[in-house]
Amino acid sequence: MQKLVPIMKLQASYHARPWGGKRLGHPPSPGIGEAWEVSLLQEGPSIYSGEAITTLASDHQIPYLIKFLDTSEYLSVQVHPDDAYAKKVARSKGKTECWAVVKAGEEAGIFLGTKKGVTQQQFFQVIEQKSDPSNMMNYYPVQVGDFFFVPAGSLHAVGKNITLIEIQQSCGLTYRVWDWNRGRELHVNHARAVICFEDKKNTLSYFQHKKNIFAGGVTSLASHRDFKASSFSLQKGGAFELDDNSKRFSSITVADGCLEITRQGTCEAIGPYESALLPSGFGPASLRSLHECFGVIVE
Repeated sequence: MQKLVPIMKLQASYHARPWGGKRLGHPPSPGIGEAWEVSLLQEGPSIYSGEAITTLASDHQIPYLIKFLDTSEYLSVQVHPDDAYAKKVARSKGKTECWAVVKAGEEAGIFLGTKKGVTQQQFFQVIEQKSDPSNMMNYYPVQVGDFFFVPAGSLHAVGKNITLIEIQQSCGLTYRVWDWNRGRELHVNHARAVICFEDKKNTLSYFQHKKNIFAGGVTSLASHRDFKASSFSLQKGGAFELDDNSKRFSSITVADGCLEITRQGTCEAIGPYESALLPSGFGPASLRSLHECFGVIVE
């Protein structure tokens, strides 16, 4: 077994999806929809120096998962369970997540939450008729730099022509209720138990929407029991220091440009669609942009 080192540049685990785009993979390949950058899940752990990081860290040290999503078509209309339901049905934690949009093409947008006044009965009547429920959901066009916090229980579907960074609890539970007639399995009974239809929990303010999160410097995005997310954007030569004040491991994910990380005499450069893990206990890290760059920090 390898030992922890101050900076661990990771290799992602790649996952083909029917809605996948063409930016992800090594080399980039059409149909790869997800790159799990920092992951302890058995379905796709990230790799350090040829070894799954599941052998190097625990869920207490990395209670989150970071991934890139790249889309050419709509994802399914889906929902994730909260901690209580996930523990009851799958002995898992739940899945609250958040999204940072890093590329947005033509007609880029997301469905997020149900429209005001939509009831559970109305929604599932449409599902039982095998009809498209998206007209009962809020739709938001998106641009680079848009951010959304998506609590468990929120109905959603990421749209086409989008690349985003998803930060979530370390959980793989997804309940699909509509899949645009692609023929994949649906999970209607689970979804019925967890979707939230309260009007106040289906608003843009509830989803903590922010714009232009890559406008410059370091910006705090969201705080959850299992993750604290920030964005960064640096001109060439720009720099900042990342403290080591938590028992959790920190992660840096670059969406564009190149970032140099220095810690305890160790130096690594990470570029687009790459991530580095910073184990706790090694002290602060210095980060400097080799080229104009932006991405996210998760602690």
